[in-house]
Amino acid sequence: MSENDLRNELLNIEPLSVQRQELLQAQVRNMFEPTMSKGERMYTIASVLGAVGFAVVAAIVIVMGKAEPMQKTMWGVFGAISLGGAALWIRSLARSKVEIRRLAALSKIAPAAALLICLLLIINAVGNPGSESLAWAIFGVTFLILTVAIALHNRIIAAELNQREQMLRIEYRIAEMSEK
Repeated sequence: MSENDLRNELLNIEPLSVQRQELLQAQVRNMFEPTMSKGERMYTIASVLGAVGFAVVAAIVIVMGKAEPMQKTMWGVFGAISLGGAALWIRSLARSKVEIRRLAALSKIAPAAALLICLLLIINAVGNPGSESLAWAIFGVTFLILTVAIALHNRIIAAELNQREQMLRIEYRIAEMSEK
């Protein structure tokens, strides 16, 4: 039995009243899915437009460009990742909520995507030695380091939110027990 299962089992030995359970769920929902502010909506719209624009440019380079196959592959990977990000941002816009749990889950795979991009850039630099390829390879390594740092930061935020959720559960449990 994992620690989470044991914790939930202990907290659920005697369930909360319906009213307190609904209040707890509403607070947890507000904590993990806050409503977007106007600035966040504008930023998200700009991100969607940028991601879709980049994907269109990538498609044009792949179809009409005179780039080498490795470069076309890199553009395809970048374009696909860009479209994936745009889809997530569009979902958040449609719901007008920031889905923190989904973002935390995706931050687990972001370093893998960044590693793929970094490896493609390094392979390109090895295959086509030159200052431009070296600069792109350095960019790839920098991008990887930044992505890992952001993923770590997101994991810390997710852990803090999970801790706050459990504290809320305990507070409601204490309030329920003190009323009896």
